[in-house]
Amino acid sequence: MSINPITDKILKELCDKIENLLEKFVVEYKGRLFDNGTIIEEGMEVQIKNQYESYLSNMVLAKGGNVKLLSQKQQEYVKNRIKNTLELSKKQYES
Repeated sequence: MSINPITDKILKELCDKIENLLEKFVVEYKGRLFDNGTIIEEGMEVQIKNQYESYLSNMVLAKGGNVKLLSQKQQEYVKNRIKNTLELSKKQYES
């Protein structure tokens, strides 16, 4: 079994970077994000989630890790960060 070099601190830093990158992505596709205040199922929600996971996978790999080796706690952390990113995207759209 391989040891993943991604600490909780590194994971937090990576998620922060990803969220900054995704802010630009959301602004670019703002008009396609929501339909009557509801996140479009096959629209931006899926795209944001896919972008987040892709960025994370690449950044973890660049640090010498593997996203599949994240601990259960780290996986839950990432899942919550993605959920929060989607909610913030919705608030950003509504403002």
